[in-house]
Amino acid sequence: MAEETNDNALEAKIIEDKFLEFYSTYYQAKLDELYLGYPKKRGLMLDIRDLERFDIDLASGLIETPDVILPRARAALARLNPNPEAKQPVHARFFGTGAGMPMIQDVGSEYIGKLLALDSLVVKRAEITPKVSIGVFKCTFCNSVTKVELEAEAEPEICPQCKRRALKQLSGESEFVNLQRIAVQDPLEKLKGSTPTWQLEVWLEDDMVNTVTPGDRVEITGVLRIKPRKSFRG
Repeated sequence: MAEETNDNALEAKIIEDKFLEFYSTYYQAKLDELYLGYPKKRGLMLDIRDLERFDIDLASGLIETPDVILPRARAALARLNPNPEAKQPVHARFFGTGAGMPMIQDVGSEYIGKLLALDSLVVKRAEITPKVSIGVFKCTFCNSVTKVELEAEAEPEICPQCKRRALKQLSGESEFVNLQRIAVQDPLEKLKGSTPTWQLEVWLEDDMVNTVTPGDRVEITGVLRIKPRKSFRG
């Protein structure tokens, strides 16, 4: 198990080092601009076609397994932040997947977990809601404190020290991020005749909230997720 963990850490470092080289080769001027505007500006727009020219395998991995590659791209970006007391996250935002964009009505199970781009018309926008990004939990039995990155792990139920179900979240010490739900559909001019419109739910995060309004036509790049079924038991 330890060897597997070390191998994963080594692979993660190799990927991060590749992104460090990619950023310095293709985006040094935009990096300087990003960090001059930090923390108000926290997103770096990156063209996947540039990544393909730099490393075709890394670009393919980004599209096929974004949950593996994107955290490494963000970690590499954070390593370049010259602000010694930086607390706000920075985001590597990719666009230009290279492949033909599917119609929203054709997005099916073959796209789950992959990075895809959609030509979209925004039809709805909800209010901003907070989400815990890094949760801090204290055990009411042994008083140990646990810090968990909830993007990568589920909210803990059992104290890792005393193994009891006695964890209570410390809201004042946890870190939150803004979320906003929008709904998009295919642009009307791309629909044929009386074809019904299909809507897709999209979640905007952090500095992306309130950047679009209903009626905007935008190209959205993101990872397709399955929405959990609601349970009315318990």
